[in-house]
Amino acid sequence: MVRYLVVVCASCGGYRVVSGVQKTFRCFSCGNVSSLKQELIVAYANSAEEARQRIAYLKISKAAKREASKP
Repeated sequence: MVRYLVVVCASCGGYRVVSGVQKTFRCFSCGNVSSLKQELIVAYANSAEEARQRIAYLKISKAAKREASKP
């Protein structure tokens, strides 16, 4: 079974779903190519759909934190 990873781009902070067998990934936002390092992995998933749901949750959490920090 292929495991899916949710990674964050080291350059722009964008999220991306990658297969667990990949060694590198290209960011869809900025085009940066990065190798998979432990510090870039923010979540694991058993399916691509589950990984997409985790990204949605991460984006919502980031937006809520940003909103809460506004004066």
